[in-house]
Amino acid sequence: MIKVTLSLLLLSWTLSAAAHDGTINIDGSIEEPGCTVSSDSVNQTISLGDIASSQLSQPGETSQPIMFKISFEDCTSVTKTLSLRFNGTSDSTNPDLVAIDSDPGAASGIAIAIKDSTSSLLPINTNTVAYSLPYSYGSLTYYAQYMATKDSVTAGTANATVTFSMTYE
Repeated sequence: MIKVTLSLLLLSWTLSAAAHDGTINIDGSIEEPGCTVSSDSVNQTISLGDIASSQLSQPGETSQPIMFKISFEDCTSVTKTLSLRFNGTSDSTNPDLVAIDSDPGAASGIAIAIKDSTSSLLPINTNTVAYSLPYSYGSLTYYAQYMATKDSVTAGTANATVTFSMTYE
């Protein structure tokens, strides 16, 4: 009888230890970092103007920089930084610069430099530094300008196409 009573006592103690007094609900979501490029930044035409070839007579000489912006919006709450990458054909003399299109009648001896807001050259086909995102929207300022790559610059059209992509963290 003592064994049965002791067994029942142990069984009831084990069952009461498995009871619960409350519930914790856990929720959240997993998001990919990212932003949307603003519609005014998706397709831009930047006119560097008409420049005299004599203005670019030595390697490294540049035209007036022309400002452009890339704006973004709707960044997810987990997006903390973004970097850009300007993609295009590298110049054969200076691979950090964008090559001028090789159309008939194209200028030669020049390329296009892309610079950040501090006037630092951004090498083509290379990610920029990561910019902090304090808000879910904003814009980044850049500059484009012609740069002589050779001692002799010939006149002609000086067009190029550059795409950009963003990387998020």
